[in-house]
Amino acid sequence: ELSVGDFLMRIRKTLQCSRECFILALVYIDRVVEQSSDIVINNMTVHRLLLTSVLIASKVLDDKGEDNAAYAKVGGVSTKDLNDMEVGFIKRLGWRLFVKPQDHEWYRGLVCRVAESLKVEDLNERGVQQASS
Repeated sequence: ELSVGDFLMRIRKTLQCSRECFILALVYIDRVVEQSSDIVINNMTVHRLLLTSVLIASKVLDDKGEDNAAYAKVGGVSTKDLNDMEVGFIKRLGWRLFVKPQDHEWYRGLVCRVAESLKVEDLNERGVQQASS
């Protein structure tokens, strides 16, 4: 099983989508989860949600994004399944793909704070490991 972080790195490296796509994808996932009580995020669904939301965000932001077949290949799903997931996701969003700049900045700040806290935790864990070595 591929970790969420490794999966996102695979998408970033293979599909060359912009960093901003990941912020927009987070906004979209948050909106979908807020609107749909039947959406469950777990080990079985998280990769598909990420793949679909990054695909949509890439289409909104990136001029030279990859096509659905390339995303499907990276995500390990069929192109038909990804097409269906994309349509379902956009419908759940109510076709609301625009994100206000202040909302984008809020999510960007959130991601930066989380990333910074993970760096601190990682450094603390390494320090403990080095001290005990």
